[in-house]
Amino acid sequence: MSRSRKDHLLWSPKKNYLGNWDLPENGDLTLTIASGAWEIVKNPTTNKEEEKRIIRFVEKGYKPLICNATNAKRILSATGITYLPDLKGKNKRINLYKDTTYSQADKMNVPCVRVRSIYTSPELPELEDSGIESAVTWILKNKTNIAGFKKIRKETPKQEKELQKLIKIANEKD
Repeated sequence: MSRSRKDHLLWSPKKNYLGNWDLPENGDLTLTIASGAWEIVKNPTTNKEEEKRIIRFVEKGYKPLICNATNAKRILSATGITYLPDLKGKNKRINLYKDTTYSQADKMNVPCVRVRSIYTSPELPELEDSGIESAVTWILKNKTNIAGFKKIRKETPKQEKELQKLIKIANEKD
């Protein structure tokens, strides 16, 4: 069976965690952290189980990241969150990129995933006038405010005033 896409030699649908080969060829992959926790991970080569720091993402279709000490320090730097369980529900975004690191076991450089120490926001999509009511629903559902919404959408001053007005009305109903 032939595949229509170009796969990295190390890519495998059986790998359960994010690898260098899962990232785009050029540029960063920006994902939103859903949670972080210590979990038991089985090494497919040795069949040994180890406890590892795991970062899961909000966006569907992305494998979780086994987070080593270097990436943990970088997530702390990028998000300002110190404790692993505190990542849950904060919707912090991080930039992942391809890199290499020296492997003592393999005695050579191997591909790896790295987290940028400073989160750089990609160009945000603009809020369309037809999406204002949905934006209000999102803000109320996520118990955030317009500042929180500005992290995911760009709005005009006119739209911001409309959002403020609709949020105030919705809060008065409660």
